[in-house]
Amino acid sequence: LYRDLIPDRLGGSIIASHIRIPTGGPVPDVVHYHTIGFQLIFCYKGWVKLVYEDQGEPFILNAGDCVTQPPQIRHRVLEASDNLEVIEIGVPAEHMTTIDHEMELPTQTINREREFKGQTFCRHQLKNATWHSWNLDNFKYRDTGINKATKGAASVIVAHSTEKTTKEQTLQHTSDILFTFVMQGEMQLK
Repeated sequence: LYRDLIPDRLGGSIIASHIRIPTGGPVPDVVHYHTIGFQLIFCYKGWVKLVYEDQGEPFILNAGDCVTQPPQIRHRVLEASDNLEVIEIGVPAEHMTTIDHEMELPTQTINREREFKGQTFCRHQLKNATWHSWNLDNFKYRDTGINKATKGAASVIVAHSTEKTTKEQTLQHTSDILFTFVMQGEMQLK
């Protein structure tokens, strides 16, 4: 079940989708890739089993974890939990998906530093995250490493509030695209 999160997809420049799979189990997917500038999968609820070209054996992406899918990296969704919810963000909104009938995953080669159109694969796990004080009062954040993997094209941080605040604060960034997931508490944007 797909739901667009950005009205008009900002004129086609970006798509953000809330994807929900109510009933889990094996996913009828094939090895494929996307011709895209940037793509992020953030697991919001449940888990999903994935496999990626040159990244080793299949793994579970749990709630709070995220991955980037660099341009043209072959991948496949294998299985999902009941009530899986992910946020998928892609730039641009319209992009081509190509099925690769030849490649089998996992690949024999493991090359975690391989670049795909100038980006590396990035897997961020909540269980290994380090939380930092933020420049916003009463918030902590964890950096996902996506800024480094995309060479500054995108930055993804996950934040949570430590206590309620009504103080107006300004959030600044230097990347072209900044995604901030607020997992606990609330943040009011203007």
